[in-house]
Amino acid sequence: YCIYIIHLYYGYIRKKKGVPLLLFIISSSIIIGTNAVLLFLGLLFSYHILFVAKRKKQYRFVYIPIILVFAVFLQPIMMSFLGSSPQWGELMQKHGLITVLTSTRDLLFYKGIAYINDTWSFLNWFFGGPFYNKNFKNTEIGFLDFFIFLGFLGSLIYSLLFYKCFIKNRETKIIVLFSLIMIVALLAGGLFLSTASLVYIYFLSCKYDLKVLNK
Repeated sequence: YCIYIIHLYYGYIRKKKGVPLLLFIISSSIIIGTNAVLLFLGLLFSYHILFVAKRKKQYRFVYIPIILVFAVFLQPIMMSFLGSSPQWGELMQKHGLITVLTSTRDLLFYKGIAYINDTWSFLNWFFGGPFYNKNFKNTEIGFLDFFIFLGFLGSLIYSLLFYKCFIKNRETKIIVLFSLIMIVALLAGGLFLSTASLVYIYFLSCKYDLKVLNK
């Protein structure tokens, strides 16, 4: 959903076309209701309001204070919103707001850190390592799973290849939009080790290569 929305949104800001389909896909993604998709849509909306919209300067004076106020009162807002749900309300009281916002990924994060400390040797820090026990689960936090799988050296090589294939020679706007996906992927997981998603992004990035756009 996020990758396809990027494709439709970029087409909209370049040619002012495809608005009905873009709105339909955004509405469908909201109905799915996953935290990762909602985070992405929030980032995309903020980018549009602050940097793309025609009246962006006026919007900044209103939007930024609203975001700051929302951030300050986030916990009571979430408490009132989730209070009617026994599952989420109990989870929030037991583990806190961060656990709810991350869909318990923070708990898996601590387990992932413990796994590294308990099982990794010196070489694993450079090359990553296999999962040594059946009880281990992916943290579903992109940067940690990525590091566990590849280690320092593997992560560095992967990042350089990623930059060359997806970022280099791209227009600034498409780099920003890809960066929004990267932020979500680093926190939510699933992108960097997903062949299908990477192939989709690669074809999309090739389409928006500056050499292609300037033809």
